[in-house]
Amino acid sequence: MLRTAWPGRHPWLYRDRSRSTPNIILTGENFDEWMASKSRHFRKHMKRARRRLLENGAVFRLARTQPAVDQGLVTFVGLHEGRWSWRGGSRFLDPKVELMLREAAREMVPDLRFRLWSIEIGGATISSHIFLAAGGEIAHWLGGFDAAWADCQPSLQAILLAIEHGYESGDRRLDLGAGQESYNSDLLTPKRFCSA
Repeated sequence: MLRTAWPGRHPWLYRDRSRSTPNIILTGENFDEWMASKSRHFRKHMKRARRRLLENGAVFRLARTQPAVDQGLVTFVGLHEGRWSWRGGSRFLDPKVELMLREAAREMVPDLRFRLWSIEIGGATISSHIFLAAGGEIAHWLGGFDAAWADCQPSLQAILLAIEHGYESGDRRLDLGAGQESYNSDLLTPKRFCSA
């Protein structure tokens, strides 16, 4: 579309590669109906993981103000970098991208187009994920979590929070983003879960 609408001579169109992006269609009337459509195994283990988090005092938080987002982004960067440090660092974040996130959030947080979901335990954030939303569509951009809580699936828990909120906001679809195929398979047939 950009190419055909370009003024003057049309630019060259080249496709380097393509990747699928798993999507979650928000079917049913509400989050409970959507969860009921998932396998018994998945529901059982997600509830068990959520219960363990709650037993440890977990607080699930959507940043709704600029100060909350500014503070949350610092933690988000730390968690994301921590997940990638053993691989030589993340290729997604640098000071310029962090500045862009803060500036974008200023414009997008008031109407919840920028959604920073966090899970906190004992005052420390153990999971933080950025979702962008517009026109009934949600896109998971990036996240990070504390590996000490990996058996409770904090990333999946954050996605479930985003889905539940998506229903409340009238959204229709969640795009998990390129390279997130493992999330898609985990949503259907999870592999590792926290013990009871």
